[in-house]
Amino acid sequence: MKALIFRFIPCCLCLFMLFTFPKLNPKAATYVTSGKITKDWTCGQMYSGGFQTMDGEKVFCVEPHIIYKINQTYEVTTARPSYISAQKARKLGLIAYYGTKYFQTDRHHAAAQSLIWVELGESVESSTFKVDGSLVTKEMNEIMALVNTHDTKPSFANQTYQLKVGQSIEIKDTNQVLDRFEIEPVNGLQITKKENALVIKALSNAPDNATIEVNNYGDS
Repeated sequence: MKALIFRFIPCCLCLFMLFTFPKLNPKAATYVTSGKITKDWTCGQMYSGGFQTMDGEKVFCVEPHIIYKINQTYEVTTARPSYISAQKARKLGLIAYYGTKYFQTDRHHAAAQSLIWVELGESVESSTFKVDGSLVTKEMNEIMALVNTHDTKPSFANQTYQLKVGQSIEIKDTNQVLDRFEIEPVNGLQITKKENALVIKALSNAPDNATIEVNNYGDS
């Protein structure tokens, strides 16, 4: 009976944060600014008014002292401003991801914007960030807990297992981060997420050797 040997490889890709500048080249990729106006989000006396979007996508302010105007056309670039280090840009990108893609509430959106300002050293107190009059401290802590453990891989990463055709195996992630990862499909393997574990079954067309890639949703 044919046996299958497979291993897990965590695939870590680079995460970029997009920065926008006024349109200069009409042939470049461009977006139009928009926003969701609300008086329920405040940051002390510095900011009150709305959530920023560009062509419907949520975006964030990295220069709070510059007015964000609606219906303006901007060119999008991955060029990083010189005052933001590569390490800082990655952290800002992770805050933006977890604040709007992993969590999808207005409170988390506001919390992410608040965290970005704090990370950039703005002279604001995090204790003043509110939505509907209520502090978003809880949401800020939730986002940072994920950001700070973003590079933690499932406990079975880089491990090798042997499985016979027709046999199933359940592998638990003792690091409890599996829910943040996407599992790439592999011909001949039936792979299913089950809470904090993977259930893998070798089908009749399984190869002799296979590699299963796990990709963090926050990397792109």
